[in-house]
Parts: sequence; C-alpha cells; structure tokens
Amino acid sequence: MLDDLEGFLTTVLGKGVIRAFDTPNFIANRVGTFSLLAVTHHTTAFGLRFDEVDALTGPLIGRASSATYRTMDVVGLDTLAHVVQTMHDRLPEDPWHAHFEMPGWFSALVQRGALGQKSGGGIYRKEGKDIKVFDAATHAYLPSGASVDEGVASILKLPDPAERFAQLPAQRPPTGALRLVHLP
Repeated sequence: MLDDLEGFLTTVLGKGVIRAFDTPNFIANRVGTFSLLAVTHHTTAFGLRFDEVDALTGPLIGRASSATYRTMDVVGLDTLAHVVQTMHDRLPEDPWHAHFEMPGWFSALVQRGALGQKSGGGIYRKEGKDIKVFDAATHAYLPSGASVDEGVASILKLPDPAERFAQLPAQRPPTGALRLVHLP
C-alpha cells in the first residue's frame, strides 16, 4: 500500500517522498522548529526586534505572512516549548543540540500564560486597535509595525534567488545604519 501511495505521490502529484520511521517530532516539525530556533538565535545575536525579523522573514522570502514570530504565536508558545524540549531530550548527538532550547524571554512569556494566539497574546498582542510586540530586553510590549527598507525590498523581489543573496550583503539603508527595516 505504501509503495502504491508513493508511486501516486511522485508520478501524479510530482511530490518527493521521504519515508520516516515513527519518531518524536515528525520531520516537518524538526525542520520547521530548527528554522524557528535558528532565527531566534540570530535575532538575539543581531539585537533585532521580533517585528523587524517578521518583516524580513515573511512573504518577501517566500514564506507565509505569519513569518517567524507570528508563527510561534499561532503554534502556541507552550506547544513549541514542548517540541523543543523533546528535541533537546531525544537528540543529544545532533550537531545543533546546543540550539535546542528556548531563550529566557520565551520561558518568561510561557510562565506568565502569554501562550500566543490561543491566550490572547504572546510575542504579539492586540491592545484595542493597536498591535504590540514583546520586547525581550524590557519584557514590555511596544508598538509594532516595522517595515522593510525599500532597497532591501527591491532586492528581495528579484526573481533569481542567487542574485538576491549576492546583492543583500552590500545593501545599506540610506541612513548608513545596519538596519534592513524601519521601526515605527
């Protein structure tokens, strides 16, 4: 039956198939969660705000409009923490094992019940008509609304991914700042 299904998926639908044995955190979770953790690591390393990162990691690079941190809110911060803990516990030999943990700000949100969309707020929360974003340094919510620099946006719209990645390192916003986005 699996052979027949694989044949249909590859020949009729044109999809690739990866057969996986039962394991904690199915393949999509491992790939997706690793991506979220890598972005979280770089957010901290570069001192970026979560709305800045989401402005860069959404549709402009071919991802969903929920980007990175909004995706965490949709998944649920408690659910994501559980998946990451399972990876940490079950994959001790993984070369990226050191990254299989959530930062302190994340744990603080979970402890206070700010679990994301299902609890009314997490990394983002709505206050009246305003959308606020959690600030990891102060643990306060700030107005969100970062937008991508026009020069960066034009590069990210180029059809050839190799050309995009070749041009991005040289791009600097007009102010000379290292920021690729504008804050509200």
